[in-house]
Amino acid sequence: MAIAALGAICTTTCVARLRAPLLPVPDCRLDRSRDQIVRQHLKLIEPDQTRWELNNPGVPRGRPLWQIVRSAKAGGVDANRCRTAVLGGVSFDALSVRSGCVVRGQSIRCADTLIDAVIQTEDHDIEPALLFALAHEHAHVLAEQKGELFIQTASLRLTGDRRARHSVLREHFCRPHAGTLESEQQADDFALESLIAVIDRLPIPQDIEARLTVVLQGTQLDAGMVRAIRLRTAARQLIRAANAVTLAEPPLAPLLKPFLAEPPQTGRAAGVAAASGFLCAVAEAPSGIEIPAFTRSTHPQAAVRLARAYKAIMAATPDHPLEGSLNALDDHMFRIEAAMAVNYADYVDALEAEMCRVLARTRALPSREECSSHP
Repeated sequence: MAIAALGAICTTTCVARLRAPLLPVPDCRLDRSRDQIVRQHLKLIEPDQTRWELNNPGVPRGRPLWQIVRSAKAGGVDANRCRTAVLGGVSFDALSVRSGCVVRGQSIRCADTLIDAVIQTEDHDIEPALLFALAHEHAHVLAEQKGELFIQTASLRLTGDRRARHSVLREHFCRPHAGTLESEQQADDFALESLIAVIDRLPIPQDIEARLTVVLQGTQLDAGMVRAIRLRTAARQLIRAANAVTLAEPPLAPLLKPFLAEPPQTGRAAGVAAASGFLCAVAEAPSGIEIPAFTRSTHPQAAVRLARAYKAIMAATPDHPLEGSLNALDDHMFRIEAAMAVNYADYVDALEAEMCRVLARTRALPSREECSSHP
């Protein structure tokens, strides 16, 4: 994919911080504990290390500056924005990168919590989820875009009557912000291409090697089989990173928990069925309440995005006569993890799609009578 094709304009619905300049990061807030592994992954994306900088507290001049910022709670920093021993409040301070990673011009900042979540082992030369996250942001820089990797903290304030709330939901979730959404998908495509391009350097984990000995029973591995195993290894780590990122996110608002916190059923059918209940919950919520948006029409949810990457990697795995042996390499726990992540992604996609379908043909959220008849 040509980077020049990554054309995106920040729409009027982008959160205000996308337009605001980034605050300077004091040296005390730069997390250098992951410098080595982040640096080696950046070199995979852009081999010429003279073309970017990592964790330099100064102002970038003409080349991308990557910074890993230590997260801190509001009230848990001193006058210099350095973290203190104070636990602080429930929200993050202004310097924390609450959306995973953020891009402004030549400056890219990622939260230390995101880096921790996407690094699965540190035993490998390549961490697939880390490479995916860094390559995604690099694509935005090359295209001179503004953006954020995972927007999880944008809030919706529920005020007014059912008609007013209908308008807020439709604007936030359903307006065709094609430019931004399209650029996000293209950045994801670039990230996947970057990962697949170096897949032959991904080592095969020891647990997979041990199962290979049993499954293959002396059958010689060929190049196609080895590549398929490496692709599946990358897919496994993307799924585990998706689950880790989800666990690292802030707690859900009570209004969202019935729909997004381990819903009793997942998958597309459950998502469609849950849409009317979600609309009723929003319609009847107290005025003035704020809920964190679980997704938006410009950025997919973190778990959804990584699950899509997993499915794309699995689709890229070549067919092989030993397909049955490949399937046997996936342990039972991973099959459960993968099914949960993919089904949850399908659930969220279907919930939003059905919600937008209803909002498109109505002018107000369901009435109290309509909601009382909803199971």
